[in-house]
Amino acid sequence: FPAERGTPVMRRWLFLLAAALILPVPAWATDVLTLGVLSYRPKEVMQRTWQPLADYLTQAVPDHEVRLRVLNPAEMEGALQRHELDFVFTNPAHYIKLRSGNLLSGALATLVRAEQGHIVPAIGGVMIVRDDRADITQLRDLYGKRVATPAPSFLGGFVSQAYEIVDAGLDLGRIRFESSAQLHDRIVDAVLKGEVDAGFVRTGVLEDLAREGRTDLSQLRVLNRQELPGFPYAVSTRLYPEWPLIALPQVDSEIARLIAARLLSLEAEDPAARAAGIHGFAIPADYAPVESAMRSLRAPPFDQQVGRAESRAHI
Repeated sequence: FPAERGTPVMRRWLFLLAAALILPVPAWATDVLTLGVLSYRPKEVMQRTWQPLADYLTQAVPDHEVRLRVLNPAEMEGALQRHELDFVFTNPAHYIKLRSGNLLSGALATLVRAEQGHIVPAIGGVMIVRDDRADITQLRDLYGKRVATPAPSFLGGFVSQAYEIVDAGLDLGRIRFESSAQLHDRIVDAVLKGEVDAGFVRTGVLEDLAREGRTDLSQLRVLNRQELPGFPYAVSTRLYPEWPLIALPQVDSEIARLIAARLLSLEAEDPAARAAGIHGFAIPADYAPVESAMRSLRAPPFDQQVGRAESRAHI
């Protein structure tokens, strides 16, 4: 348009063309997929740990961004009710609880951790007391004691330990559980300060805190310690499958397939895996043992089912 180069119309056209070339692509051009991750440690720690995985998954789906949200149990359940999450990454007991009230897929993949050269596909629970508590040396000594736990929906922070206690023929009702602290870091601190008599945390937390210089493990003792060949963490219980990653029903099946493929192809040397301290992901594990333990304990959601059954029996 040489003859019109100086006209107002042409100047406006050239300005719009330059703006289109210079300005970044608007946010609406990329669809957001939200990944909700359960927080069992401080949110800033969880954000730093799992943000590289969200970035890694963003590469799996063209024109999509996988955005991370770190949530406590109540926040996650609220976000699910408001349909704000597309994927959920949580502990197996919480997954089974959520599944009872939400339409969730089966697991797309199961986490595999890494610790000092060991591949760790399983999770367990740890029961801790201060090392100077000579009055607590066996499970029965927990009777009448204050025991801090994150919440009944935590596999490594309650279900696994509670199942060991019941399996030993002991009565959970004689233990004074306090579940106000959902962060495992806070539970460890409460035990060390003498605010509670004992605490339940998931495997790996003690080692993480020691590595970060947060905790002197010599001040703690593991109750009911198990010696499991090849398992690198302190543990008080039997082992269960690690965390699942789950898709919500609104996620397109092709997108879910691409995300699953990306998870399974994550290499241990990838920066995303190294940031999270994991080996990668494996095909979905069988979570039936977790559900069986929860049913035995009448842990939510199976407490409601038992209540309904008992009500029918009295009609």
